[in-house]
Amino acid sequence: IPLALVTGTNGKSTSVRLAAEIAKAASLNAGVTSTDFIKVGDTIIDDGDYSGPGGARLLLRDKRTEIAFLEVARGGLLRRGLPVQRANVALVTNVAGDHLGQYGINTVEEIASVKSMVSKAIQKGTDFSKGTLVLNADDALLVTESKNLNVPICWFSESENNPLIVKALSQNHPCVFVRNNKLVYSHIEQEIIATITDIPMTVNGTAKHNIQNALGVIGVTKALGISSDAVLSGLINFGSDATDNPGRGNIYEVNGVTVIVDFAHNSHSMQALVNMALNMPAKAKHVMFSHAGDRSDKDILDVANAVSKLQPSTYVLAEINRYLRGREPNEISLLVKHHLLATGIGENNIILTSNPIDGTKKIMARALSGDLVLLFVLDERDKVQALLIDK
Repeated sequence: IPLALVTGTNGKSTSVRLAAEIAKAASLNAGVTSTDFIKVGDTIIDDGDYSGPGGARLLLRDKRTEIAFLEVARGGLLRRGLPVQRANVALVTNVAGDHLGQYGINTVEEIASVKSMVSKAIQKGTDFSKGTLVLNADDALLVTESKNLNVPICWFSESENNPLIVKALSQNHPCVFVRNNKLVYSHIEQEIIATITDIPMTVNGTAKHNIQNALGVIGVTKALGISSDAVLSGLINFGSDATDNPGRGNIYEVNGVTVIVDFAHNSHSMQALVNMALNMPAKAKHVMFSHAGDRSDKDILDVANAVSKLQPSTYVLAEINRYLRGREPNEISLLVKHHLLATGIGENNIILTSNPIDGTKKIMARALSGDLVLLFVLDERDKVQALLIDK
């Protein structure tokens, strides 16, 4: 079975889902493991976090699987290692600070080393026909880590002038990059795959993080021999809705209010969504967010600082009791509230709620037609989405 491993701090689930859509366009029955479910074709085998070896085992034993895209998370790598010994291609989307202090991993450099473990499934050497590691050339940590890896690397970048892209082009090595608002794949010859604004998940080019996800997935699917026509078809048919990519940049229009629902839960991923929202016109902007209790106070306040860059009219701090993880009830919300007050945010602009459902109701009560609402939903996502659809 042609097989790809996908890891990184952010973008893993989106990448495996997009890759599966591209495989579908190539008439292949794709199997996917992720932090949300195991899926073969259009059939979900089971819901839950299956980003480790257990999910890979279930998927690869399913005889309907013709091509596999396995999400590989940090926890699974550290606890149990790689889910398979060999893969045709592996992708590392990016590296950022998250889960620091767990399993003896205390720095982002150490996270980069953990993520690069997927390279061990790629055959060493320089022969791209025997395996490819797809890496983000815009990520300085991955660029540094790559110097320790003796495997064929396909770089991707938002700029064709990135030095690693320039070098790959001069060597006729595979690479993916942006040129004049178009995604270009090059391996000996260059071909335009798609125009950014034609790809729904880029939200007319405002979702820069999804441009990077698209670039990485192009590298993966081309390394697996999928045609450019199928890649284009998959990119165009993959939407930013709860059907194609649940919990990742899902956009709703509710009584004239634009609402974005996303699972982002660290400062790196939340900043990506904030950057997208900054480029979207709105009369006023409102944000709801939460945090798990097993993160440090610094991690929690970094998230608050990322959200503050949007300069929202409303900050809704939603408690998540099932993710307190050793913290007291309201401890996280009060920590964030006091921090926001200290940075000059008015108390009337801050709302504390008991859960994401209540938070969604309160924030939608404040939002007016022409406003934008950004909901970072870490729990009860289905109920939040049902509430938005019913309005």
